[in-house]
Amino acid sequence: MVRDMLHKKKDKADAPPDALEMAFRQYAHLIYRFIYSKVGNREDAEDLTSMVFLKAAQWLDGERPAAQVQAWLYATARSVLVDHWQQTRSQMLDITEIEALLFQEEPDITEEQTNERRLATILNSLPERARAVLTLRFLHGYTLAETAAALGITESNVKVIQHRALKQAAKLGEPERER
Repeated sequence: MVRDMLHKKKDKADAPPDALEMAFRQYAHLIYRFIYSKVGNREDAEDLTSMVFLKAAQWLDGERPAAQVQAWLYATARSVLVDHWQQTRSQMLDITEIEALLFQEEPDITEEQTNERRLATILNSLPERARAVLTLRFLHGYTLAETAAALGITESNVKVIQHRALKQAAKLGEPERER
């Protein structure tokens, strides 16, 4: 692909054939090796190297010093690699998502649903009054006074029940330890 490009006629805005050809002969193998070391396969390395020199065809002119040409080619190679990896990554994610949907055995349970189930299990394991205090205080956002009024008990009693219920809920929520 790059070699075909060298043999085409250029517009005035394009680099002179001798500058591009010289850059290609001098740096193509270095750019190819650099890209190959990053992508690990010949086909991609060749395609990406071609892309670097296609970009160079628009930029190169015979007046640029060799060090500047080499630096620009490597910078272009890095940006071409970034584009390549971004495209490859987005394609891989799409395939992974499709596979997950196709081969999904169980319905996908979110972390929130798992936490809601754990909370329901813990609350159902508590005595009725403790469950009522925790539900009003933490799920409905009642104050101590509002909770006491709703249950017909004192605020001090709400504090004691809440403390004991939280202590008991914490024990119920701990993962079982292997013995």
